[in-house]
Amino acid sequence: MALSYFVTNDSIPAPGACPKIWTQISSAASSYHTCAVASGVRAYCWGDNQYGQVGNGSSDVSIHSTPIVVDTTNAGSALKGKAVSYISAGVDHTCAIGSDSKAYCWGRNNQGQLGIGGSTDANPHTLPLAVDTSGVLNGLTIKNISSGYEHTCVIASNNNTYCWGVNDYGQLGIGSVTAAKNNSTIGYWRLNIHVYISWL
Repeated sequence: MALSYFVTNDSIPAPGACPKIWTQISSAASSYHTCAVASGVRAYCWGDNQYGQVGNGSSDVSIHSTPIVVDTTNAGSALKGKAVSYISAGVDHTCAIGSDSKAYCWGRNNQGQLGIGGSTDANPHTLPLAVDTSGVLNGLTIKNISSGYEHTCVIASNNNTYCWGVNDYGQLGIGSVTAAKNNSTIGYWRLNIHVYISWL
């Protein structure tokens, strides 16, 4: 469960290119990293980066104690050339909404939590990837996003909620509890669920 806080006009003690105004910040309850949006444009993450959840194109065991810019310039980043309007830090992954109102995720994908149509533990995804919109999200934009332990949920422009990833405790809200992850590349998205998510 990610807790998000909105703050403005907060002076930043970090050096160099760090912004002077944060507009939104997110840190999951069991996470070792934190992410924030500056002036509703650029995203920054810091803390643990073992699975590339900082989003700067690398993964390492070092602790990043100052904010690092999420890569929106690299050709390999699906966020290239886009601003970031909202960000949500999960445990080992991060998701954001771009200026095109689409969802992007990066980091660990062992339970399909990135929404890219599969799951793998082998290679952390260190740059933002576009969430698959070939299924039930086709033609929709994203209004809100929340990264959980090993799952992700969004509220789409049709005011319906969609979730994907692990469901061993029923966290996808689909009316059942299954330990198996959804890792199909076809019809990857879960059912169209009408659920009010109080923690967004």
